[in-house]
Amino acid sequence: MRRTIFAGSVIVAAVCSYVAMSAWISPLFVLMANILLFGTLSVIFGHRIYLPSFSLGVALLLLLVCIVVYPRIIAFRAHTPQEHMIAARTLAADWRIPFHSERAAWPHYLLAAEGGIADAECAVGMAYLYRHYGAPFDRAQARRWLEAAASHGSIQAQRELQTVDTVPQT
Repeated sequence: MRRTIFAGSVIVAAVCSYVAMSAWISPLFVLMANILLFGTLSVIFGHRIYLPSFSLGVALLLLLVCIVVYPRIIAFRAHTPQEHMIAARTLAADWRIPFHSERAAWPHYLLAAEGGIADAECAVGMAYLYRHYGAPFDRAQARRWLEAAASHGSIQAQRELQTVDTVPQT
């Protein structure tokens, strides 16, 4: 019975922490909630599970902080076009979408594209064409960036250039 309740509370804590961090609730608040939850379980079921439960709460918080904060640290420290490209790819990773980082990737893609990185130029061109990362639809900008990427050897940009005029605006 104790193990079932403890395992259930660990799962509930993990899901609640994930939702809280994706809504940008303070990590300190999430840590306090986890410690309170596992501390309460320790009092209810005896102090035998206090250390593992406290450690689990701290480990869970550190994992969530790393998922949310680490890409933003990379983005903050980016100075060269290559570093901006790494930051953009990290922020735009599909599994990070619940953390609202897709729009945060856009300025980094622009900086990397202005630095002449072909993959970034292609990504910016496609963003203008397909409205990725919160970019507005702009066929002229899409063509400009895709041509730049194609001139730098991007095969994907060469393929996308063939469809620029066929993409509907709406």
